[in-house]
Amino acid sequence: MKIILSLIVFALSIASVLSSSYVNFIPYEKGSNCKGGNSNIRGVGYTVPVESCITFDFFRNWKFSLSSDSTTVKYSYFSNGTNPQLECSEPLGDAVSVSNGECIESLGEHYFDGYFVPKKANSYLVTISDEPMYSEFSWVNSFSHGDGCSNKDIVFASFATNYTAIDTEDQEVVFCSQYKQTYFRYCSVYNGMPYCTNEIFNYVCLTEQPFLDSSSDEENLGNPLGFYKTSTCIGDL
Repeated sequence: MKIILSLIVFALSIASVLSSSYVNFIPYEKGSNCKGGNSNIRGVGYTVPVESCITFDFFRNWKFSLSSDSTTVKYSYFSNGTNPQLECSEPLGDAVSVSNGECIESLGEHYFDGYFVPKKANSYLVTISDEPMYSEFSWVNSFSHGDGCSNKDIVFASFATNYTAIDTEDQEVVFCSQYKQTYFRYCSVYNGMPYCTNEIFNYVCLTEQPFLDSSSDEENLGNPLGFYKTSTCIGDL
């Protein structure tokens, strides 16, 4: 499939908590039928492991299940609750079913990452892979589980193509500089005059509460692996 040429793939090595398959939601310009190559890849996308209970924002938990022939994925969301141990036992709403290679016009009832919602709706190309995928040059919010924050420890991620508008009151736009620094552009009105300002967003290896269900073996370790979130630019201009 030609889309693979415009994506970046990173190998992971956390066998104790991750499956060997990932579902990727590659954002495309609405109405493009997920065609047109890089010129139509834009917006917020996601790459997630199957058969793991995860959360991007601690509002909702998500679980993605792969069919036996590895061609279809079903996903559901669950209440995050107050239990520090993530649970995906009682889904809220109906499960959504998507197929490998399908172009979908909506993710369903909710976006996966409530903190990173695009202002403009996208279509999504669904791909199933052995490793997570991101668009070629993106702002990536990566969730890592391990003893550090290297690419090999990334469990799942949300990502945005350059100059994607995020749905906030301040009309935020996210972008990566030529030096691979992550920036927010805020636009607002002050004393009746519109203005915009760019602010660097340094969010590297921040310790998080658990965002996926860990194995029982890991819970018994004296020094369990940590949970981290990093916002960075991945890929080349």
